[in-house]
Amino acid sequence: MTRYKPYDWTLEEAYGVKYFQGGLFYGIAALSAWALCGCGGSKALLSSSVGNTVEDSPLTGEELLSEVSAAPGTKVKAFAHYPRPEKHEGKKKRKRSPYSPPAVSGCTMTLNDVNTTYAMGAWRLPPSGVTYYVNLGTVPPDIRPQVVKILQDAFAAWEAVDQRRVFVYGGTTNRTAPRQDGTNTIAWGRTRAGIIAATYVWYDDSGEAVEVDTVFNNRFPWAVFNANSGECQSTPVAYDVQDIATHEFGHWIGLLDLYGSSEQDLTMYGYSNMGELKKRTLGAGDRLGVIAVAQ
Repeated sequence: MTRYKPYDWTLEEAYGVKYFQGGLFYGIAALSAWALCGCGGSKALLSSSVGNTVEDSPLTGEELLSEVSAAPGTKVKAFAHYPRPEKHEGKKKRKRSPYSPPAVSGCTMTLNDVNTTYAMGAWRLPPSGVTYYVNLGTVPPDIRPQVVKILQDAFAAWEAVDQRRVFVYGGTTNRTAPRQDGTNTIAWGRTRAGIIAATYVWYDDSGEAVEVDTVFNNRFPWAVFNANSGECQSTPVAYDVQDIATHEFGHWIGLLDLYGSSEQDLTMYGYSNMGELKKRTLGAGDRLGVIAVAQ
């Protein structure tokens, strides 16, 4: 059990992390696989954790940041979203490919979306909103006709809480992510082994996001599930685009991953399962986080 630490302004000022639970304000928390990269090639990795019983959160932010750079006067933060680890109680862990994630049976129904925990990063979206572009050429063919609408619905989950969070679809692009090139890009492509999706946020010294890119791993199977069939579905064996996208877009807004065992029903919980749909709907902590970011 990791103990909570009192809030320390110097830590928040240095790393840009605010952590809330049950309405109380706590200290520094590396609740996601992230690292902070300043201009000039300097990097710092934060790897402490705060929260309830914290699972083994992967620390891959530094690896992800080795693939990108930040223009002078900006910083970049990277998030890696992983399959939920299998539990091996008294059993030898079997070897398997990193692209063969836990079975659909690992998906769990929502039991505690009233948890009020959230964690904030050091950036905010510009008041004018964000225009994003989708590289349709990289999207798996079977979901390509639906993907723009699905991504819009994922953004809408956050917009419904705070209408100042404006996301505008700007059309298609040939740009690939991640790269600080002036375009907020959503694409499918290769990421580090075992990562479902990765999001990169570039922000300036004032804390305003100047660009955000999200990459969905094209080595995993993807699908658009019918929500009327429940939160955990077994066919097809794939990740739900809207479920994962809703989580990733929380990073665009300024929220960090959560890894506490009591936080697994929140959209910003840092692990996902195939056939899972519950991240499509925001929990109490997710909604409180959106409001807090806007203040």
